[in-house]
Amino acid sequence: AAARILDAPPSARRALITILSRARTSDSIKALLTLAGAGHPEASREASGALVAMSHAMSRPEKAGLRAMAEKILKTPPDKAPAGELSAALHLISAVGQPGDAPRLLKILSPNYPEMVRRDALLAIAGVLKRGLVPHAVLAGILPIIMEGPSPALRSASIEVLGTLKLPASSLDALLKLTGHSDPVVRRFAARKLGSGGAGGMKASKRLVALLTDADPSLRDAASESLGRLPESVPLLMEELLACDDVHRGWVVAHILKHHVPRLRRPAVRTLFDRAVSALGRDERVWEPQLYVVRHHDPKLMYEWLMAEAARLRKARKYAEAEACLRPLTSGDHFDSEARYALALAGISASRSKGSNVSTSPAGSIDLFRQLVR
Repeated sequence: AAARILDAPPSARRALITILSRARTSDSIKALLTLAGAGHPEASREASGALVAMSHAMSRPEKAGLRAMAEKILKTPPDKAPAGELSAALHLISAVGQPGDAPRLLKILSPNYPEMVRRDALLAIAGVLKRGLVPHAVLAGILPIIMEGPSPALRSASIEVLGTLKLPASSLDALLKLTGHSDPVVRRFAARKLGSGGAGGMKASKRLVALLTDADPSLRDAASESLGRLPESVPLLMEELLACDDVHRGWVVAHILKHHVPRLRRPAVRTLFDRAVSALGRDERVWEPQLYVVRHHDPKLMYEWLMAEAARLRKARKYAEAEACLRPLTSGDHFDSEARYALALAGISASRSKGSNVSTSPAGSIDLFRQLVR
């Protein structure tokens, strides 16, 4: 029966394989096993695909039989086993194999096997590990494919496989090295993986912060995404935002810090606030991302600090600075009557101050007074 199916036209062959898979009898399983191991370039894959679909409803003994058949095929030397047969066996192993099969699949990654088979072996490793932790030996076997890149297809498959699995902490140094790879896809992969729990830490955070200035926007996005998942990055990001004098870079850092707001300590937030107030007085727009972080930490606290700072500046007769200090409140939810009055008063005082360095008009302040008396 299997021989007749192999000789049938493609459409008829596929129909017969579908019928065998739906029958789910011992005879139909044997026929599909025969087809999967026949070495036919198309029928082997079609039959193994049908067996994989059937395996979800199979008993343990039946799955063990499939696994034994696949392992027997994979033990065949590459020069004696057709590529289609090997690929079919790998397809089966990915569905019925166990995590312990992954190290044994590494041998099929050698150049002795056709590229298609090597790619299927990579995907089979991902299948048997089932989104779990990659053993160190398996990782050591896959990383050279990414680093040295024997072919774009194999490199892409390696990235796809490792992208679905958890990497051990020992992968950190290799990932750091890959962030400097010539292939932008590899760099993005490494940057994203550095944000995973198994490859985190201060060392990863330092490298990712440096990548925020890379010329590749997709790499910058990948680094930002990873930094948003690394608690260790908070001190570095705060230092970056405090030292920042470019508003665009400041916004990049601020949007990352937004994910870590619960981890920010009040003294550090206060230091950032003081830096923002200083920038406000110099009319430097970097205050916007700095106060953005303070607002996300505690909007009520930011209101209280701005009001207190404005009062201190008015007392020191620095009216223009006091007015500038209150301006951020106009775009928030805490612009109440007290804040309006303080801003209006600071604006009037600034416009009348002969020593002011800022040219202000009392029109805006008068309008605020009008709003208060309505």
